[in-house]
Amino acid sequence: MLDLATVRVDPACVVKLPAAFALRRLVLPLCMVDGEFVVAMASPEDAQTLALVQREVGCPVKACQVESAS
Repeated sequence: MLDLATVRVDPACVVKLPAAFALRRLVLPLCMVDGEFVVAMASPEDAQTLALVQREVGCPVKACQVESAS
């Protein structure tokens, strides 16, 4: 489980994903690591959302688990 309070978000990555999409799908772009676009998600097993993110950013995507704010 990723603690978002300790993560530094790369602004260059945030702008690669449309805000409306990120809010609707509950995806937070974080950074690029070793050629992968790293995102935080409450449901990282959501293959459909991951595929859409990958298509949007044009590179492999790695999802990190975060607790959903209820």
